[in-house]
Amino acid sequence: MTLYVGNLDFEVTEQNLTEFISQYATVKSVKLPTDRETGQLKGWAIVDLANPEQEISVISAMDGVEWMRRELKVTKFIKSDRSLAKDKKRSSLQED
Repeated sequence: MTLYVGNLDFEVTEQNLTEFISQYATVKSVKLPTDRETGQLKGWAIVDLANPEQEISVISAMDGVEWMRRELKVTKFIKSDRSLAKDKKRSSLQED
């Protein structure tokens, strides 16, 4: 299962976020998006959990928790219509 973790400090790393979330669940992967032009972190992450059954307990435990001077926002990750459209466009380009 995939989680959205928002309101992250801009100095967060994949390693320290993985270590923090590992207190609550087994982490499969962490992605920290960056701005294309500046390379600066966007302040949120996409976290894949190894065990989907841990999703609800992780959200309950982490949402609203203060970490690295920030109150985290943790929810189930839902792909936006915009990103779905990009994926569809990429897929059609690869077929050509």
